[in-house]
Amino acid sequence: MSVTRFGRFRSHMALHRLKWKDVSKIIGISVNNCCIICQKEEMKQGYYDKLLKYGFPKESLPEPREESVILMADIMDDISVNR
Repeated sequence: MSVTRFGRFRSHMALHRLKWKDVSKIIGISVNNCCIICQKEEMKQGYYDKLLKYGFPKESLPEPREESVILMADIMDDISVNR
Protein backbone atom coordinates (compact mmCIF):
# COMPACT_ATOMS: atom_id res chain seq x y z
CA MET A 1 0.00 0.00 0.00
CA SER A 2 1.43 3.36 -1.00
CA VAL A 3 1.29 6.46 1.15
CA THR A 4 -0.77 9.32 -0.23
CA ARG A 5 0.55 12.83 -0.63
CA PHE A 6 -1.64 13.97 2.24
CA GLY A 7 -0.34 11.04 4.30
CA ARG A 8 3.21 12.29 3.72
CA PHE A 9 2.09 15.80 4.71
CA ARG A 10 0.60 14.51 7.97
CA SER A 11 3.69 12.36 8.64
CA HIS A 12 5.88 15.43 8.29
CA MET A 13 3.62 17.28 10.74
CA ALA A 14 3.85 14.40 13.22
CA LEU A 15 7.63 14.05 12.91
CA HIS A 16 8.08 17.75 13.61
CA ARG A 17 5.33 17.87 16.25
CA LEU A 18 3.32 20.40 14.29
CA LYS A 19 -0.37 20.91 14.88
CA TRP A 20 -2.82 22.41 12.40
CA LYS A 21 -2.67 25.72 14.26
CA ASP A 22 1.10 25.80 13.68
CA VAL A 23 0.71 25.14 9.95
CA SER A 24 -2.05 27.75 9.69
CA LYS A 25 0.25 30.33 11.31
CA ILE A 26 3.02 29.49 8.84
CA ILE A 27 0.82 30.27 5.86
CA GLY A 28 -1.30 32.93 7.56
CA ILE A 29 -4.84 31.56 7.30
CA SER A 30 -7.44 30.09 9.65
CA VAL A 31 -7.01 26.54 10.97
CA ASN A 32 -10.16 25.29 9.22
CA ASN A 33 -9.15 26.69 5.85
CA CYS A 34 -5.62 25.38 6.33
CA CYS A 35 -6.94 21.82 6.80
CA ILE A 36 -9.07 22.12 3.68
CA ILE A 37 -6.39 23.66 1.48
CA CYS A 38 -3.70 21.15 2.47
CA GLN A 39 -5.99 18.26 1.47
CA LYS A 40 -6.70 19.66 -2.00
CA GLU A 41 -4.72 18.94 -5.16
CA GLU A 42 -3.59 22.57 -5.58
CA MET A 43 -2.81 25.52 -3.33
CA LYS A 44 -1.82 29.14 -3.84
CA GLN A 45 1.80 29.58 -4.87
CA GLY A 46 2.37 31.79 -1.81
CA TYR A 47 1.20 29.09 0.62
CA TYR A 48 3.29 26.49 -1.22
CA ASP A 49 6.40 28.67 -1.01
CA LYS A 50 5.95 29.30 2.73
CA LEU A 51 5.53 25.59 3.53
CA LEU A 52 8.47 24.65 1.32
CA LYS A 53 10.62 27.28 3.02
CA TYR A 54 9.54 25.95 6.42
CA GLY A 55 10.84 22.50 5.43
CA PHE A 56 7.85 20.55 4.15
CA PRO A 57 8.96 18.13 1.42
CA LYS A 58 7.85 19.06 -2.08
CA GLU A 59 6.20 15.67 -2.60
CA SER A 60 3.99 16.18 0.47
CA LEU A 61 2.52 19.47 -0.73
CA PRO A 62 -0.37 20.14 -3.10
CA GLU A 63 0.73 21.44 -6.50
CA PRO A 64 1.34 25.20 -6.55
CA ARG A 65 -1.23 27.23 -8.45
CA GLU A 66 -0.78 30.63 -10.00
CA GLU A 67 -2.05 33.49 -7.87
CA SER A 68 -4.25 34.73 -10.71
CA VAL A 69 -6.58 31.73 -10.31
CA ILE A 70 -9.13 32.50 -7.63
CA LEU A 71 -11.11 29.76 -5.91
CA MET A 72 -13.87 29.96 -3.31
CA ALA A 73 -11.42 28.66 -0.65
CA ASP A 74 -9.17 31.64 -1.38
CA ILE A 75 -12.06 34.04 -0.87
CA MET A 76 -12.87 32.36 2.44
CA ASP A 77 -9.20 32.70 3.49
CA ASP A 78 -9.30 36.41 2.80
CA ILE A 79 -12.55 36.83 4.75
CA SER A 80 -11.26 34.92 7.81
CA VAL A 81 -7.94 36.79 7.85
CA ASN A 82 -9.58 40.20 7.58
CA ARG A 83 -11.99 39.68 10.48
